[in-house]
Amino acid sequence: MKHSIVFVLALAAAAVHAQVPDAAAERERIKGERAAAETKYKEAQKVCRQKFAVNDCLEKARREHNTATDELKREEHVLNDAERRQRAADAQKQIDEKNSPEQQQKDAERRARNLAEQQERDAKAAEKAAKRAADEAEHEKKAPRVKTPNGASGPHGSARQPQAPVAHGPTADEAAKNRADYDRRIAEAEKHKAEVAARNGKRTKPPAADLPAPVRTGS
Repeated sequence: MKHSIVFVLALAAAAVHAQVPDAAAERERIKGERAAAETKYKEAQKVCRQKFAVNDCLEKARREHNTATDELKREEHVLNDAERRQRAADAQKQIDEKNSPEQQQKDAERRARNLAEQQERDAKAAEKAAKRAADEAEHEKKAPRVKTPNGASGPHGSARQPQAPVAHGPTADEAAKNRADYDRRIAEAEKHKAEVAARNGKRTKPPAADLPAPVRTGS
């Protein structure tokens, strides 16, 4: 009991200062005392069964066991509450440190440093892109240009102008060819028709001469 009072006072002081004593050691102590209470209770039950007033002895042993275990439960509850207070105090401390002027100043400096580094990277990238574009333009200027059949010119004989879009329907050359084929087919058809008519004319025979009228004799 004396140890329990000391433990409760220690936990109360820890709660005031938001610091929990060696919680792991306290939990091991509680675990050991609970095991010892269980062992003591079983031994008392064995002794009571050898006495004349068994029920009274067992009831007394049970009350003593419950008293010991209830005290241990209370100590464990106080320890848990102290740990919760400690976690809450630590969390609040982190919030306070984060919102402190010093931390805000550090955060602002870090953001400004990150922004400056990003701007520097962007500037270097833009400088490289501009240099690459200038080199390509210089290369285009120095490259030989060869006339192409359509009049466009480009380095190494390649046309620089985009190709004309493909028109829907036949081109002028295709239309002229189609017209010539059509005229040829018409002329061939007319020729064939004339040949057929000539052949038919040759096959036509002149009509036969009229036969003389029969001579009638008198009766």
